[in-house]
Amino acid sequence: MAKKENLLELNVSLNLNLTDRLAETNAFRCLANFYSRLLGNSCTATEAVSITYAQLFLFGTLCPFDLSAGWRACFLLLTLGAIKNARLWR
Repeated sequence: MAKKENLLELNVSLNLNLTDRLAETNAFRCLANFYSRLLGNSCTATEAVSITYAQLFLFGTLCPFDLSAGWRACFLLLTLGAIKNARLWR
């Protein structure tokens, strides 16, 4: 049982590290500068990663492919979570 909990913690930490690693790249720092100018608010690289996640998940929600309503609902929830993490409304 403890091994499963350790794997779950490892999986969660890998997901958080992916966002942090992406935020450290030059591409997302440039994207953060672009979003700062576009939105008129200061935007960090981590928030730029969350905005990118939101865009990808929104595409999954609205894509014209044959997806069931359950998958679309999952993508919608992921989109809303990414928007919340991006802190667009301050």
